[in-house]
Amino acid sequence: MKKPFLRVTYFLLITALTIGSITACGRREADTYYSYTTENYYPQNETATPLPQPEEEPPIEPYPIHIYEEPQLITITTPTAVRTNFSPDLAVQYLAEIEALWAADDGALWGTSLNTPFIVTDRITRQAVANMPDYDGIFSYENGMYIGYLPDNIFFGANQEFGGRTWYVLLWDYFFYIADDETQRLRVMSHASFHNIQPNLFRGRIGWPSHADRRESRLSTFLEMYALLAALNSHGEERLSAIHDALSIRAARHQSIRPSEVMDETGHEILEGTAQYTEYMLTLEMDEILLDIRQVLDSSLGTSRAGFTFAYHGAAMYALLLNEFDVNWKDGLGFNSDLGSLLKEAVGITELRPLEEINLFSYEYEKIATIEEIWFERHDRIVANARTLFAFGSPSLEIPFPADMPFPTLDQVFVSMGLVVYGTFEATGLFGQLSITNGYMLHGSGRPHRVCAADIEINGDRITGSYWELTLNDGFNVVQDTGIHGTSLDSFRVVRTEHISALEFFAADRTFLDIPFTGFIPTTGASYIPTPIGVVVIGSPEVISGFGTLSVNDGYILHIQQDNWSIRVCAEDIQIDGMHITGGYWELTLNNNYELVQDTNILGEVLDRFIVRQIQ
Repeated sequence: MKKPFLRVTYFLLITALTIGSITACGRREADTYYSYTTENYYPQNETATPLPQPEEEPPIEPYPIHIYEEPQLITITTPTAVRTNFSPDLAVQYLAEIEALWAADDGALWGTSLNTPFIVTDRITRQAVANMPDYDGIFSYENGMYIGYLPDNIFFGANQEFGGRTWYVLLWDYFFYIADDETQRLRVMSHASFHNIQPNLFRGRIGWPSHADRRESRLSTFLEMYALLAALNSHGEERLSAIHDALSIRAARHQSIRPSEVMDETGHEILEGTAQYTEYMLTLEMDEILLDIRQVLDSSLGTSRAGFTFAYHGAAMYALLLNEFDVNWKDGLGFNSDLGSLLKEAVGITELRPLEEINLFSYEYEKIATIEEIWFERHDRIVANARTLFAFGSPSLEIPFPADMPFPTLDQVFVSMGLVVYGTFEATGLFGQLSITNGYMLHGSGRPHRVCAADIEINGDRITGSYWELTLNDGFNVVQDTGIHGTSLDSFRVVRTEHISALEFFAADRTFLDIPFTGFIPTTGASYIPTPIGVVVIGSPEVISGFGTLSVNDGYILHIQQDNWSIRVCAEDIQIDGMHITGGYWELTLNNNYELVQDTNILGEVLDRFIVRQIQ
């Protein structure tokens, strides 16, 4: 009798398969590419028999960065149409395009209109164009468009509730690289807008498939996706056989992970897979869809994108296959649904195949296994080097790329500090041009992109590091950062020349007023500059919070985001009249439970700094 499947990990079977079973079935003998060590949560842990491993490479020194493979070279540019500023006229055009697509569907795809409140907005100014009016007068109708400013407490993405409607808010950044391609614009907008109506269609729990990027899961999901693609590209018995294999591979994976992880995976498939399916059905023909899926699968192998491919394209393939059978698969669909189970029922499969009976080489196992092992070796090196290069306190140069700037062909790895991008590429933006050769860039949480600046050399508008070269455009400079007390730091940033005075304003030995504040400073009509200790806001914002009201007239505020969060203004011209305090460019009215005091050090000596504090 065979050992119960739940006591054997999924990839033990794959290892056994590659060693002997395929030969026994009369198929070609598998090469021994690598082994897996996997955890089985039922009911004991077992480890695959180690296979021969390649020679271990020597440790990688952080400087210089060594090349591991043929470098990838991409050029990232911004189309002229959206390169400089948010264009309300273009936003109106793009919204009209998606509304025409919704009208053409007329509820056919999902049995309901896909028309939804939709906003395109600029990230910095928060100027926005909507496809319909709101009920609170936030948007006014001018020159054929609903235009206004996004409220400061509203973020980006789906299901943003304000003005009496539930909106999808799309950043203008997303059009940077597709401004000249209407089909690509419609793909982005149709996918995004469907997320906004999903709560009206589906119920249930949505999880995050944290297991998706594990070695075992990546290999399994790629095999499943190539089997699904084979099914879509075939007919009759051949299609049914490929579906049977895909479902068998899927079931084996689900038995080797936690039940909660299965729920996370299937829920994420509904979330992203139905949106991907909607994007495909509204914008592409079937031959274009199959070509796109093939390109996505092939380009995702051996990359950091693989873990996120399945929920989008694997699930979309299940939906496309379900369309081929006479079933109402969309009825009762929810986030707790399993698209695989729905297809199994639609096809009439009652018993799945043991893995040793599946010819995995039919689904490109050899290619998948080889490329994926190379990826994980590279992945580990990238993580180790990134942790050295971007360790806390290490020298860095911050460069103002768009936060969502894509790097479609480069390695991207999440580490504790943020997202690391590795490769050889050139990136062009308003600031100038950055060239990186076999090197690393980090996008940390809430901070611009960074490169290591340990060996920085500044020569006018040409700045170089150990693996990168930056050429600045007119109107931009590199400045050295300062700490909260004005001390110089081993970090640098690219800033607009006109902003240097604002940075120096808070770096000088001056008298300041600090006010406790943990919210968001309204930036409507203002600009801001990130710094290591917070954000400098330039303009005339009004801040209303528990302390009272601070009104600024064409001046600078530093929003300190370290330790006890606060906002800082210059207090050299401070005038105190009870609860009413003024400076050279600001006015503060305190609430009754707050007071203004002059700060002291640990010895009780009075400092040239004022603070607002709550009365105890």
